[in-house]
Amino acid sequence: MHILVKKKTKSGGLSRLWKSRVAILCLLMFFATTADAQTELIRGAGGRMRQLGNRMSGGASNDSLKRRDNNEDSITIRFRFLDSTRLQMMDSSINDYSLRFTMPATYINLGNNGTASRNLLFSPLMQAGWDPGFHAFDNYKITTDKVKFYNTTRPYSELNYQIASRSEQIIDLMHTQNIKPNWNFAFRYRLINSPGFFQKPEIKS
Repeated sequence: MHILVKKKTKSGGLSRLWKSRVAILCLLMFFATTADAQTELIRGAGGRMRQLGNRMSGGASNDSLKRRDNNEDSITIRFRFLDSTRLQMMDSSINDYSLRFTMPATYINLGNNGTASRNLLFSPLMQAGWDPGFHAFDNYKITTDKVKFYNTTRPYSELNYQIASRSEQIIDLMHTQNIKPNWNFAFRYRLINSPGFFQKPEIKS
């Protein structure tokens, strides 16, 4: 009887030992799974933080020593006329206001913007052939020799608005952009509205 009791005690001890080992193994697997999940969460949070930082810095590189390109966010606009192959740069200065006005400084009109005008300087007509002689409103026309053919790196729009007394106003807007490197699209619209000071001198063109 004594020997049988001893054997039972040994088998009971072995079963408890296996149970404790299995429990420790389960705990280790649980902690390993939890640590792996936390590592994935930390990696995902780090990736989101890097994306947020790139968005706030405009997608710039993390290299602070990289030389910045000053022309990266700039625009380059050149144009030429129909009878010329020379590219010209746009003049954004305001030294000569008459360049923004519909009538040059050397012209006079009938006192209302949009009426008949003529040049005070001698300017003979240098075109061959018959001419009807009606040139009083040529100053307001957009002719082919005044059309600009643009070449731009980015879409560009320009709005010119002038207002004077008696609701006189001039609206001039232009938009241009390159559809392809050698294909440009441009649009221009101009409106001249001048009611005048007298009874019926209203001009709309």
